[in-house]
Amino acid sequence: MQNKKKIPAFSELLRALRIKHRYSIRKLEKATSVSRSYIVTLERGYDPRTKKEVRPSKEVIKRLGEVLGDSYDALMVAAGYLPDEVAASVVAEQRGHKVTERPKLTDEEIEEITKVVAEVTIEELRKRGIID
Repeated sequence: MQNKKKIPAFSELLRALRIKHRYSIRKLEKATSVSRSYIVTLERGYDPRTKKEVRPSKEVIKRLGEVLGDSYDALMVAAGYLPDEVAASVVAEQRGHKVTERPKLTDEEIEEITKVVAEVTIEELRKRGIID
């Protein structure tokens, strides 16, 4: 039996957004100036040479977000760049709630929100039929 790695939230989200916006990897490469091989690596979630998880730079996320619609915040959350309080606000705003003040959270609440953000993003994409 083959041991499959869990695909990081960023990788699943990137692939789902690329497919949703009908970009081939080549077309996304041209639109973002991010190489095909790096896009494939990001969608796999790990470097095939080192087998280590990859984390794109903020600049790469910015380029991808600009092309893939208003998904920059979601990509930043999935990549782990935004503080947990901001991640919670992004999820709330995506669900249609207006956030005017950043909540004060305990470490346990922050940890729980981090888990939920990854799950909600993937779950919502599955509900919408964007990913399997």
